[in-house]
Amino acid sequence: MSYTLRYTVDEMFQLAQLTPDVIFEGEEVATVAGFVAEGLGISILSDLEGLDQTNLSRIQLKHVKSERSIGVSWLPDRFTSPAVQKFLVYMRDMYRGNE
Repeated sequence: MSYTLRYTVDEMFQLAQLTPDVIFEGEEVATVAGFVAEGLGISILSDLEGLDQTNLSRIQLKHVKSERSIGVSWLPDRFTSPAVQKFLVYMRDMYRGNE
């Protein structure tokens, strides 16, 4: 599990005053989902397109506030393709006010 995601999950448990019994951590979502599908435990996973969820049962976590910061950077004095320009406009519009 990436360090950022690990800190987020640890914080969620801490806020809920729970202590998980972690016996395995994995960085590849598909690997972790595979272990869960084989009955080797449970996990907190994001909804990811393309992940085989055939043998997984899902429950929604309620009353959980979880945030993740992302960033976008570019060199303003360098050429940006039309695709990059569209992406930057999209990101600004989508996350306006979250700066």
